[in-house]
Amino acid sequence: MGSEILERANASTGKILANVSPSHLALASPCASWQVRDVLNHTVGNNSWFEAIAREGVAPDRPNNAAPDETGGDYVERFRNSSAQAVAAFESAMDKTLDLGFAQMPA
Repeated sequence: MGSEILERANASTGKILANVSPSHLALASPCASWQVRDVLNHTVGNNSWFEAIAREGVAPDRPNNAAPDETGGDYVERFRNSSAQAVAAFESAMDKTLDLGFAQMPA
């Protein structure tokens, strides 16, 4: 199995993000103590983080595991672009062991 699962998951998530408007960002989310803004930052930012892991084999440093603020501008398009980059990176990394910083895992 390759990166198809990631591609399908990101396509599904992209459809959900397309329905999130800036007016939703301050709303509570199902995640305890997180607003919609926090979930969006986590979701969009982690595509780039995992893409870097797949490409380099090791997690980039992210102090306090903080995701960047992705809520300005067109976050849906950034998610789509970062999704495509993550899928492409994983397509060539499926035989690698990746260092996530807290554990080593197969891609």
